[in-house]
Amino acid sequence: MCQKQLVELQYSLDEFKKENTSLLAISKDTFEQAQLVKLITQAEYMILPDPEANVLKDYGVFDLLGDGVAAPSVFIINSDMTIDWSYIAKDIRDRPTTDEILEKIN
Repeated sequence: MCQKQLVELQYSLDEFKKENTSLLAISKDTFEQAQLVKLITQAEYMILPDPEANVLKDYGVFDLLGDGVAAPSVFIINSDMTIDWSYIAKDIRDRPTTDEILEKIN
């Protein structure tokens, strides 16, 4: 997980709440690692550990870059659990900005 991006999302959490949107971060971390990242980033949203990468594989983002971790990705999922928009990175530095994510929600 990119801690910088998690901090940026936390900083904009009120904007997401205004759009009736919840945030959830998922990583291949253990529970303990995810809790540490949550503490370091002061995230008030859920950081879900997925050490077996089950969810990451279900969304098709695990090991896409051949590095044994999930490709950076963002999914906007509607209340009916359908994917409204997704962004899957081409490399580890390729990430949408918080503003770009908020635009897709609006």
